[in-house]
Amino acid sequence: MKRSLQAGLLACIMLLSMGDLASADYGPNSFSFSVNSIDMSHVTITLRWVFTASSPDTKRPSVVYFIPGEEEEIIGGHAWYFPLAWFGSSAWRLVDSDNETFWRWEAVNVLVNLPWSRRLPLNAWYSPVILYPWETFLLDIYMGSSEYFAPSSPPPSVWYAGPKELTIENLPVETPYFSVASQMESLERHSLPKDFQNRLEQLNMTPPNFYHVRLEISHRPEVRWLALLGILVMFIQPVILWRLVKNRKFVGNSNYLQMCLGFLLFLPILILTFRTTIAPSWITILDLLDVFFVLVWAIVLVARVNSYSRMCSVDDS
Repeated sequence: MKRSLQAGLLACIMLLSMGDLASADYGPNSFSFSVNSIDMSHVTITLRWVFTASSPDTKRPSVVYFIPGEEEEIIGGHAWYFPLAWFGSSAWRLVDSDNETFWRWEAVNVLVNLPWSRRLPLNAWYSPVILYPWETFLLDIYMGSSEYFAPSSPPPSVWYAGPKELTIENLPVETPYFSVASQMESLERHSLPKDFQNRLEQLNMTPPNFYHVRLEISHRPEVRWLALLGILVMFIQPVILWRLVKNRKFVGNSNYLQMCLGFLLFLPILILTFRTTIAPSWITILDLLDVFFVLVWAIVLVARVNSYSRMCSVDDS
């Protein structure tokens, strides 16, 4: 009796484990993303597709995808959003097999310098400059396939892979600077962007499965707070500068010059540290404020030196 209970318990555990595996979204078809580089106007990403078959002669899926953006290209006198890409069975390469039960194929596409779909919250070219570090980049990818594809799991495979010159197709590299999130949903053909529908009709393509993937890229919270601290330092300077100029008659020449030289030494160190650590590849509001206040403190210093030189020359005469 005791052995039968143990056997029954073991069978229940095995059934539950099999249920968990069946519900896990591995599947024979999957895709994953890696974000290779980003800048203010463009992004480079790698799309990795995996197809597992029970026979080497199984026909591999065909995939078409469309990425709307802010930039357009003129084709045949019509303006189309960029780009539309397609690949069929010849694009797949065999990456793993036991030559008996499974053959795993892979197709890797590196898309270089894609325009952003949107830049929030203003969706303007200057948003990443003025709104740093609170800007958000969005990239929409619309896909059609002859087979059902599931997001790679676990977990959803979306990474920032940097640095800019490096394309990582297999192993993700985490970065402490950017946060990348993704959302995926199935779509009906009538829900696709109009440009995508028109191109499919022109190319006589009728894939049965359509998907929309949105990538959302932003600065990590700790990076935002560090950058915000630097910006606050910049906004404190006008108060210090105003008090210094207002009370310049009562501030000794040595102390006056020492304060000006202190800021002129501190600001370049601040911007160099920022540029070599958490700064993105584009110019930000922190860079602009730093350069502006360097010029202001230099002007105040030169003005004080000139006035002090005139006073000394008057005293000597």
